[in-house]
Amino acid sequence: MDGIRWYLYPKDSLPEALLNTGSPEQLNGKEITDPKSAIEELAFGYPIQNNLLDYNPPSILILPEYRPAEILAWLKIYAPETSPISQFARIISRKDFLASKEHTPIKNRSKENLDRWASIVLGEILAQGEPVSSISLLPLSRAQASFSNAVAKASTFYGNEYWTNSCISRLEYAEADRRFISRTLTIRELKPIWDRINTNWNTDQHITTIIKALGASASANNDLFLSPEPLSYLQDYSDLLSDSIESRVIAFRKIASDLTNILDTKTTDPNLASSLAMAVFLVGRSTSHAFLLSNIGKEIPSVYAWFGLIAGIAGPKYWDIEWTRAAKGIEKGLRGNLNWIEPSHADLSWSEYEWLTTTYRGNNPFLDLPKQLPKVLALEVIPGAVCQLRLKPDTSVIQEPTPNAEPSSKELLDLRETLESFVKLAEKAKSYLADKKNPAKQKTTSLPRGKSIKKTTTTEKKI
Repeated sequence: MDGIRWYLYPKDSLPEALLNTGSPEQLNGKEITDPKSAIEELAFGYPIQNNLLDYNPPSILILPEYRPAEILAWLKIYAPETSPISQFARIISRKDFLASKEHTPIKNRSKENLDRWASIVLGEILAQGEPVSSISLLPLSRAQASFSNAVAKASTFYGNEYWTNSCISRLEYAEADRRFISRTLTIRELKPIWDRINTNWNTDQHITTIIKALGASASANNDLFLSPEPLSYLQDYSDLLSDSIESRVIAFRKIASDLTNILDTKTTDPNLASSLAMAVFLVGRSTSHAFLLSNIGKEIPSVYAWFGLIAGIAGPKYWDIEWTRAAKGIEKGLRGNLNWIEPSHADLSWSEYEWLTTTYRGNNPFLDLPKQLPKVLALEVIPGAVCQLRLKPDTSVIQEPTPNAEPSSKELLDLRETLESFVKLAEKAKSYLADKKNPAKQKTTSLPRGKSIKKTTTTEKKI
């Protein structure tokens, strides 16, 4: 984290420092050389390159090691305009800061797996989203909501297992959060696909050898998901390896027909999903026959992600026009390196998300937060890796009536009181109208000094 000046502020000055109402010196800021010394205080990091500018807001905030929840709670109560603080800068915990020193992101590292990650992301969004008639009609913005996209950034930004595993474990935590809408494809189903991102296959070899390459990667990883025989369902359909397109189509129809009998019991079997994905890929020996996944994907959504992995391993040489355009559009978002002083585009940091989830267990604290999209929370899982999670509607505000439901005792009491009030009002109105029609029954009108007069009726006036 070079090029950053660090400051500490007294608690009363935190709101002004977040709002950047003055220079650090004007707000009683204390400059420090290393944020490691900030054990009980919130550390503010400012880009040195903006030091001479009139507007120089903090770019990164490091939560203290001890009682970080107290600072977040204090700001939310006494300075609600500053909560969440994720709207001001990138927020990281002290643990993540120390990890960034120990597990330093690799600058200008090789991006050889970007094509593979982009292809896997494309496969996942085909599985997670609404069906589309053509890949060219698929909104690429859905990539921001895929689990694979966040893991891809963790892998390409940092290049070490610590941050990749941290990203996956945090995604599993968020996946279990009932305040988010559950997804068709789970992280458990995606893990064996992510593990094969480094599968070794020579593109100069015949395309059918990709089967052995994928099987070898399973053996190397001692995979419990793909065992004992990876892609075992393909063994009885040798015509899939034929050079005749007609023979491959017939073989695929046969394997698709045969496997429908075991879908009820093995829909989550990765051997079945990977075998079907490989069969579809081998029919056209490219991504040209991806449309064959549509019927299979209704029962086994993970087949899309497996197809994306296979297409990624094969490389752009075996991509058709639609797959190439979509995958390259996704890959563009995976390029680049993590820059700590650049603002995060997430709605909420992981540290603040953890605090909100443990503090507000009974309701949804994310609905009222400022967000880029009204029904979606963009969560920065680890620094630089953002995943969009769709929020469940607030059922405490809008409740759908239950058909044929018995009214509660409170509802019956409210209804009775309403009817009684209506009856009393009707009786008063009836009495008032009767007095208007028969003025002779009206009472005498009081006058000053104790005197009174009696109104005469029409009959008395005649006499």
